[in-house]
Amino acid sequence: MAPKEPKEPMRLLVAVDFGTTFSGVAYLQTLNHQRQTVIQDWGEAGGEGEKVPTILKYDPGQFSPPRFGFNIDDDEDGKIEWFKLGLYPNVEETSLAKKYPIKTPKMSDSECQRHVVNYLTALREHTDTYFKDRFSEAFWRNTPREYIITVPAIWQDKSKDTTLVCAEKAGMGARNNIQIVAEPEAAGIYALQSMENMNLKVNDTFVICDAGGGTIDLVSYTVNSLKPIPVIGEVVVGSGALCGGTFLDRIFADYLTKKFHDYGPWDDEYQAAALKTFEKDIKRKFAGDTNRTYTIRVRRLPDNSALGIRSGFLEIPGKDIKKVFEPVVKEIVKRVKSQIQATVNTGKSVKAVLLAGGFGRNEYLRSRLRDELGDGVDVRKVENSNTSIVRGALIYGLAKKVPRLATFLVDTNIARRNYGELRQIPTPDYPVILVLGTSGRISGTRCWLPLTNKYDPRKTTTTKDDVTGETRVDGAPVKESSPPEHFTFCVDQPVDEGPLQPANLDIYVCEDKENIGSPDYPGHRASVSMKLRADFSHIPTVRLNKVRGTDMRLYYKEYFIVEMTLRSASLHFALIHDGVRYETIQVEFL
Repeated sequence: MAPKEPKEPMRLLVAVDFGTTFSGVAYLQTLNHQRQTVIQDWGEAGGEGEKVPTILKYDPGQFSPPRFGFNIDDDEDGKIEWFKLGLYPNVEETSLAKKYPIKTPKMSDSECQRHVVNYLTALREHTDTYFKDRFSEAFWRNTPREYIITVPAIWQDKSKDTTLVCAEKAGMGARNNIQIVAEPEAAGIYALQSMENMNLKVNDTFVICDAGGGTIDLVSYTVNSLKPIPVIGEVVVGSGALCGGTFLDRIFADYLTKKFHDYGPWDDEYQAAALKTFEKDIKRKFAGDTNRTYTIRVRRLPDNSALGIRSGFLEIPGKDIKKVFEPVVKEIVKRVKSQIQATVNTGKSVKAVLLAGGFGRNEYLRSRLRDELGDGVDVRKVENSNTSIVRGALIYGLAKKVPRLATFLVDTNIARRNYGELRQIPTPDYPVILVLGTSGRISGTRCWLPLTNKYDPRKTTTTKDDVTGETRVDGAPVKESSPPEHFTFCVDQPVDEGPLQPANLDIYVCEDKENIGSPDYPGHRASVSMKLRADFSHIPTVRLNKVRGTDMRLYYKEYFIVEMTLRSASLHFALIHDGVRYETIQVEFL
């Protein structure tokens, strides 16, 4: 009789789609993993919907927590918006962002992180209240909650790490227990699992276009296998920019301001009401029909045929709405074409473009992409596109926490940058050598290897071991074929100086994939991305190798492995010694 599998403890997995303009929360119970629930009740203000505005308001003279989301009126002054972008100041600023800039004042890193922590805290507290209202007291107290948070794929490591730090401060758990997933990856997972009529086959390639309120994020995936469960892999580095659906609101506001510039009765109240109607109705329904007229209620305004005011309504021709859409749609089309071309350059052909995110629901965006891309590329909206990211994050989180319940996997991610260590060893011909593996692969750095003829002397340098006096080759590439990645380094310290002291390792990053591996690669193009501090205090000294140096002193001379696990939205480092894995590496992202 086969032994019974240990019973899986009940957990609540909570996914948070922390967006630039709107955010969403969904959850599932691990023992009832087929049922996903998206929170749509947002508190006392009566706000209902699949997402809640990413907005904060600090009331003056009060020490209470800030209000958030639907608890803030549309016309209130002093709202804090778009603070998520402060986590990633290097996001590409398009011509749209320059012409229609963010109204929120610029803020310091500490201010940005304070807003993020406060907003995530508000989301977490609201979710806790939601659970208390719907589950029994015993269930609430005894069922652990584990969080998954989404981030844009284009974010750098520091931005992702800062997000985890903020989530931890917001009470979502220890940062090592909070899962993090790239937004388009989550959307891709949900899309292929939910869209049964996609008819994708092994080796088919598609592009996910996550068109949100503030930004768009583009990633290409290939279907690597379909059985026993679908498995996809990233093809090329994704891209993204500030050209989301919120820019339509800004363009429409500019349209109204110019239209009513010399019309006295038009005031801020009419402007705010018109913008609200546009955001909640016209923007979502516009499908490109220029023969249709769109109306906005403007009570008490006298008829004015020149301005399109008739019987208490402002009539706006479809051709004017199309002009509002055109700058945003044109920018997105350009970005999608660029992503497709980058994918084609790898020898793949793109079969489909899948639209996710709030603006991804728009029919005009889809029809324009269809016209521009032609019949060879299927353009379709992801089912539940507004919540596809948070739903996909749950699928991702469940697969990581309970692997036997995995229904979908992403097995390959393309690193956005290269990692390694800079060896500044002057030689007559090559003053600086940067040892980095392409596509995120770590090459052997600080790895002493015996000097042989198998290495090209132009791509290595020889140095003398200070302890033993042996001549070694430094920087010989040692590539790993599959994650996690490893690189080896050697630590030496006199035994009489006490326990082995922590080692500090600088990890360099470089965005340039073309010249990596060249012995004369200019070192100034690389910069320190993170500092690792490896603690050896948990390793018994009796397990450390000792050698006699040329000075006759006894030295600890020990080799260690740093293991780097590289995923779509996270980096994790561990220390390995003599086959034992230690979670004793602290990482400081710069």
